[in-house]
Amino acid sequence: HYKKLGVKILTGHATTAVRGDADMLTLQFSDGRTNMLVHVTPAERDACRLDGWVDGDVAEVRLIQDAGEHLADLEGGRFSFDGVPHGLSRLRVLLAAASEPDGATDLQTPRFEI
Repeated sequence: HYKKLGVKILTGHATTAVRGDADMLTLQFSDGRTNMLVHVTPAERDACRLDGWVDGDVAEVRLIQDAGEHLADLEGGRFSFDGVPHGLSRLRVLLAAASEPDGATDLQTPRFEI
């Protein structure tokens, strides 16, 4: 069982795909205890790069799309995905420990389009 994170769009539009060089989508997710910030930027012709930060003790971050799942490169609370195809996406964050007693350790974002 997982806990769904809420979303706040800081720049860009969650329903608009990131395609142009000047396009960048910045999303902030939170469950009130754990916060995550994600930047989506164009990379290759038909792909994007995701860079993110989580303020909890992160064990794993996965990007879930219809075509499959991708495991993030992790460094501390930072994570990244290269060569991400466009489409509906969701992030799943596994924390090493809950931020509070009885807190969730498996968090998922709502779906967003990149």
